[in-house]
Amino acid sequence: MDSATVLKNYFATLGDYTSAARRWEQNNLLNSNNEISLSQVKKVGTIPYLVIRGGQQCAENDDGEWIATAGGEVGLPYKSKKDYRLIDAYFYDTADTKNHIGTFTYIETGEGQDKAIIPKAEERAKMIMYPQGTSSFIYPVKNLRIEFIDGQKYSLMDDLPPVDLFTLKADYMESSGSHNTGAANALNSLYESIGLKTPAQVIDPNYVTAIKGRPIVVFYKSVSEADLADPNYKETDDDYLFVGKYNFNLDKATPEPFGFFSDVENKYGVNLDNNGNVKSGFVAAKGKKQDPARTYYT
Repeated sequence: MDSATVLKNYFATLGDYTSAARRWEQNNLLNSNNEISLSQVKKVGTIPYLVIRGGQQCAENDDGEWIATAGGEVGLPYKSKKDYRLIDAYFYDTADTKNHIGTFTYIETGEGQDKAIIPKAEERAKMIMYPQGTSSFIYPVKNLRIEFIDGQKYSLMDDLPPVDLFTLKADYMESSGSHNTGAANALNSLYESIGLKTPAQVIDPNYVTAIKGRPIVVFYKSVSEADLADPNYKETDDDYLFVGKYNFNLDKATPEPFGFFSDVENKYGVNLDNNGNVKSGFVAAKGKKQDPARTYYT
């Protein structure tokens, strides 16, 4: 059975018409080709989604600018962890309408029960995207890093500091996401509930112990930088393909959410005694000028 048939069989078991109709509207994400579509996800309005376009290979120049590679491939990155692609993207957070990436206007569609308010992206964030992971790199669906290159930062959750780098975890071998991000979220909650704190959390309880993340869906459209720059370029939501359900995660290379901070060569951490126990305060490299507003241990 295909996914559409499974869904219809589920509704047939619900019994009363009202419950079935309500569940149908909540889960009606498929278009006429039985594919999960961006327009249907927007219409349902309960699932957070990241929409990505672009994908031209790029390289960083001496001025720190990311420039499209002439004749470079266009598409999702797959070759190596340094397979950098230029993209722009927007993220719509259905749980918190203040916490989007990009700016939006709203269009009213349909009538009666079919009436919906559909967000339309007016501005998107410029990013680079490249594969993430080591053992998972062999899988046909890659984990992806997305990194802002336009000076923006984003706070994944209200209590987290904004950062410019995130990981999209595909969880290819474990599609529920509970063995990866789910376990890390549970660890954060467990430590908080029993009052076990890192040195950073003693200072600010909003710092996290482990990676935090949340499930989203991702859509993608392959388009060159030249086409995007064309004043006649047009697109619709139906041009975007469903990539998958991902976990939108903090990246382990961003120290801020963990209460670490970087001083020398992006190295950071906490100080340990000879028995491996965490000592109070943060580590700092010897010989580096220290910020008097911070407590350092060397």
